[in-house]
Amino acid sequence: MNEVVREVYTPGASYVQARPDAAPTATDALHAYLEACVEFVRENPRGLAALGEIIAGARSTDGTHRYASPDSATVTSVEAIRRHGRDHGEFR
Repeated sequence: MNEVVREVYTPGASYVQARPDAAPTATDALHAYLEACVEFVRENPRGLAALGEIIAGARSTDGTHRYASPDSATVTSVEAIRRHGRDHGEFR
């Protein structure tokens, strides 16, 4: 199970993160991030379907969701773009 998560999530995170990192503005970074997400989903439907099933059902020994985290790479990436845009006057 962990191997499937690594095999799908790791390349996906690398693919998606590379795009906004190269963008000149926060607005461009957000667009690049969203476009990369959509492209990765379109190109990897079976792997992402499996990943979704695993993430939705996987539990730790205490019963909590095993992969749920407010500090996930997705949340952290979008928050960094938002913060940069706000700090530089692009976003409110």
